[in-house]
Parts: sequence; structure tokens; C-alpha cells
Amino acid sequence: MNKHQVIENFVTLAIQSGGWMEMDRIYLQNRLMDLINESTFDATQVTKEIPPVAMELVEQFIIIAKENGVLPIEAATNEQSQFVAQLMDFLTPPPSVVNAMFSQHYNDEPQVALDYFYTICLQNHQVEVPSVSRTDELTAPYPLNLKTLSTDLPAKVTITNADYPKCSVCMTNEGYSTQRYPIVEHALRFIRLNLLGDSWFFRFAPVSYQKQQAIFLSEEHSVITRREKLSRMIQLVDVFSSYMIGFDEVADSNLIEKHSYLEGANQLFPIESAKNAELMTLTLFPTVTIRSLIWNQSALSLSSSQPLELLNAMDYVVSKWINDYGLEHQIAIALRKNEEVYTGYIIFTDERLTHARQLVKQGFNGQSNWFDACGAYVLSQATNREVVQSLEQEDSICMNRLDNFITTL
Repeated sequence: MNKHQVIENFVTLAIQSGGWMEMDRIYLQNRLMDLINESTFDATQVTKEIPPVAMELVEQFIIIAKENGVLPIEAATNEQSQFVAQLMDFLTPPPSVVNAMFSQHYNDEPQVALDYFYTICLQNHQVEVPSVSRTDELTAPYPLNLKTLSTDLPAKVTITNADYPKCSVCMTNEGYSTQRYPIVEHALRFIRLNLLGDSWFFRFAPVSYQKQQAIFLSEEHSVITRREKLSRMIQLVDVFSSYMIGFDEVADSNLIEKHSYLEGANQLFPIESAKNAELMTLTLFPTVTIRSLIWNQSALSLSSSQPLELLNAMDYVVSKWINDYGLEHQIAIALRKNEEVYTGYIIFTDERLTHARQLVKQGFNGQSNWFDACGAYVLSQATNREVVQSLEQEDSICMNRLDNFITTL
């Protein structure tokens, strides 16, 4: 493919992305020519064709840029990242357009809106979907799901101890780039949300281990309480009813967040198919049904059509557990809405998740998150059967502790 055709195809992709119109074609051609240090565009060497995927064209642009001296032959990671990000920005509509289109699609069908935004993020390389070599469905005695990565993903570089943006979660990363780190977020976009007057944002995770894996965060760079997180989760599942959304209560001071956020995925999780071990109601919260689950971790589900009462019950249960037993390992907390019923899951994890080094950490910035506790595991290439066997086993000590705990509710 000649360089003129590369420019033509890339401009076509940019227009198709929705951020530009056909009348912008010449302007975009000239912008791209300047970027790769080309002085002329020969339309006679161009044919109308269906453009290849964006990354194929980006690879061609890198070759041309090196030939023209824009990039060194042995370009450093940061230099090449900056160059690629400038290209990807052409394929990404500005935030106002993305939000307007998302809102328009959402009013017709929420999943269409999610697919629209996700397609943009895939095309501009803001989201990577790792290749999986094997998926196992373990059905006895619980429906665990195990994926194995076929390749290792490159480590993500994140901003720390910076004045601007204050962290890699902050919405001020939208469109940001810097020479200090190999981080370029020209094409990063956030969807704006109004949660009862509070400004929140939604974006897809950089690595999507689970379906349309997403991050939900407040505009303010601050930490919010568990109760506030539960409240935001209820509001978010009202907006994104196909999502399960949650967070981890952690004890390790190294994992304590500086900017609170929630994580979710647009799929069912294995724990939702877990069988009940015991069914009861809570005296303090009569509209809430509580179930202990047959699961490989100590797990409870709480359901109610009254979201405020469910919030109070979940906060009470977690607080009481921590008061009775401490917070030795993370507590995974997740929420789902089915029609008018809200169901919360509380999983008191044990050391197997903490020490299972062959489990891929699926959370934002390479942290572990609640996906594992809910039965959706991702294993590294170095995994062995012993890890899987460990995950299949109940922890009898924890199960006995849960049985005793339930009698005190």
C-alpha cells in the first residue's frame, strides 16, 4: 500500500468514527501529511476501498515516519507512543461529541450506547482484549470460570505522585500526554454521569479481561466511604442494568486508594448461579432476604426490592464481620439489578486469592479486584493444575466461621 493510500484510508476511518465530516477530508489529509513530514498528496495513486483496521494503517504510518526522519529508526517507546497517540486522536471524536452520541444511543437502547463507545475505544487502542487460549467451566460443586491467557500483556505505566493529573484514575487524564512518562491519553474519553447531583464518570478499562470491563469514578480526587460506594453502586446499576458493579474492602495499606472508583463488567458472573446453602431474613431489615451460598469462599447474597434497605443491610453485615473477625483478607462486594430486585454479594475471601500468584490481577492498574471472588478467574500462562485444584476446594475453617456469623445476624 503506497503512502497516499495509507493517508486516504486513515482519513476515511476518521470520518467514519463520527468526529469529522466528509468536508473535513482535505483538512485531515493535510494534518496527517504534516505529522509524517510529507509535502504532497497524489490523488491519482488512491483508489476507493474499504479501509483495513486502524492498527494496520498505524504500522504503515510508523514506517513512513521513520523513512521521513520524523521518528528515529530505533524509536524509544515514549516517542513512538506519542506518535501513535496523535494518530489515534484523529479516530476519536471529541468528548462533547462522544457524550452526545452516547446519550442519543442510550435513549434508544442502552446496550447500543455501550457498544458505540466500546467500538471507539477498541479502534483507538484505548482498550485491549487479551487473547485467551483456554476457557474451562467448572461445574462441580460451583460454576467457576477459568480463562488462560495465551500471551502476556505489556505492563502499564501509571502516573504517581503528580500534581496534574493527580492519579491515573482522574478524569483530567482525558486527552493528556507528557514527556515524563510513556503515557499518552490523547484518545482517552470519559462518559459524564450525574448521580443525584454528583459528577461521576465512566470509562472502559484499559485491559478488558471480562466483557466490556469498566471503571466508574467521581470527578473529585477523593476517597469515599463504603456506604457511599454502596449508594453509588445502586444508582449505577439503575443506569447500567446489564452490569454487575462492585469494589473490594481491603486491609493492606499499600492497596488503599487515593481516588475512589468502582469496577464492573457487562456479563453474568459465576456466583450468580451458586446454589443456596441456607435462606433467611434479617430481623433488622425485614424486606431483605439473605442467603449463604455453596461457594469456594465464604459468601452471602442479599436481595430486596428496596434499595435503601439493601444498602443498610449490606453495610451492616460487612461492618459486623469486620468488628467480629477483623479484615485479614479482602472482602469483595458486588451488586446486580434484575428488573426491580437488587441483589448484593458479599464474599469474605481467604488467603488462596491473596497468595495465588498465578492469578492475573484483573483490576485497574494491575490490582486484584472482586472478579476473582465472584468466580471469574484469569490464569497466566505459567498456571498449573494445583492452582485450579486449590480454587475448587472449600475452606472449612472459613465456612464454619460463616455459619457461626450467620446465627448472630
